[in-house]
This record gives sequence, structure tokens and C-alpha cells, in this order.
Amino acid sequence: MKFVPVPGTDVLNSVWLTRVQDFAVFVRETGYDATGGVYSLTAQGWVQNGDSWRDPGFPQEATHPAGALSWNDAKAFCEWLTLKERRAGWLNDGQRYRLPTDDEWNVAVGLLNQTSPGTGKIASIYPWGNQWPPPAGAGNYAGKEARDGHWPAAWPTIEGYNDGYARTSPVGSFAPNQFGLYDMGGNVWQWCEDLYEPGKVVRVVRGASFRVDVHDLMRASRRGDGMPDSRYVHRGFRCVLAGKSVPIPASAHKRNNREQGYSTAAQVF
Repeated sequence: MKFVPVPGTDVLNSVWLTRVQDFAVFVRETGYDATGGVYSLTAQGWVQNGDSWRDPGFPQEATHPAGALSWNDAKAFCEWLTLKERRAGWLNDGQRYRLPTDDEWNVAVGLLNQTSPGTGKIASIYPWGNQWPPPAGAGNYAGKEARDGHWPAAWPTIEGYNDGYARTSPVGSFAPNQFGLYDMGGNVWQWCEDLYEPGKVVRVVRGASFRVDVHDLMRASRRGDGMPDSRYVHRGFRCVLAGKSVPIPASAHKRNNREQGYSTAAQVF
């Protein structure tokens, strides 16, 4: 797990989604059970058939994003990683892992200061720009590749688009954005810290997923929502490291020789 700064925020962002290999360490060390009540995507639509983050009903490898996870699961992972690295002396009490806020996510996707001069309108509608259909390599959405025999016949796909991955794709498969962040659009929806509305229980999700074929859902500004205990195979998360102004011990977080950033100990588990 590698973290980089994003101008306009006070956190370090994970450059990619939390992977299967990352979540597996958490489960192995804690015995945490994140397998119940998962909704899988089948030819019959969304069904509960016993799939889980370990086996979501389609092929996944260690570097694919961990899906089928709830907001509660994501929070538990962040709390575990924080405690683990504090105990090891790699973080101090002023630092912690958590989910990005809705506002932090807006900045990370590029919505801050992205207005056309004199218009007040956002210059880039989608994470990749304004082009529709998405240009080649825009991200992992529901292009024609999604019709793999397990896609509901009545569900459309994006006309003229093929990203090569019927379901999830390994993190880093598509080009990063201007901040070095991968999959800020597509692959799996990403849980955020925030409530969707004050006084409600549902939480914010951002970024769309391999299931999405509608251009409105793919807008960079689009906010989705979900119950905090719900598990769908097209929802996952990325972490941020808060308290980055507090120095990170050099002995614990080594500089990558090719890209600037911090690497958490989870990288070597």
C-alpha cells in the first residue's frame, strides 16, 4: 500500500484501492468475518448465493481490489492497520488510517479548481475528461466486455467501449490521474467516511464501478450511497493516512526510488 500527498488536502492517499492481498492479512491476523449477506452479480441480477470477498463469483487475484465489503468492514480494516502500525512504532498517536471524506475525495478526483474560466462550470465532467463514450483506457466500467454470459440480458453496456475486464481489474491497470491515484473512476465503488445525508444512516460511495454503464453515474461529481452494513461485489475502498504533518519515521516508511510517496508496512505482509 503506497501513499502520496494530494494538494489541497491534509492527508496522504493510497494510490490504489485496498487489494485482496491487503484485506487477507487483516482477516488472517484478526479472524474478522466479512463473508455474510453478499450480493453477487449474476445473469439473474443481484442475488445472494454465498459469494464473498474471497470468491466474489468471478476470477480475482491478489492484486485485484477487495470487493463485497461494507462500510463497517472498511472501517474495521483501517482501525486494525492504525493499531498495528502504532504498536510497531511506525505511526504515532497523531496519525491514523481512515476512509477519505467526501470533500477529500472531490479534491483527489480533480474537482478542486477545475472550473472553466468565466463560466463556473466544471471543465472535466468525468474522471478522464469530457469525451463520451469514454476513450480507450478510461477505466474499468461496463463496456461490451461485461457480456460474459453472466451479465443480465436486459442490462445495457456502454456502446462503443471495451476495457478488457468483464468484472474487476488489477489495481494500476489504467493510467493514474494527475495526483498519481489509480481507479478514481471505475473498478469498484469506494466508501467514504461521510453520511449521505445528515440524520440518515446511509454512507457515501464514490467513483462508479465495473457495473456502471450510465454516463450520469460516471461523472466525477457523482455521489452514490449505501447502507453501512451492506455488501455488494462492486463496492470496496481505499485508505488515507491522516496526520501527515506529523513526521513518519524513516525507518518504517521507505522512499520508493521510482515514485515519490510513502509505503505502509502492509506492502510487505
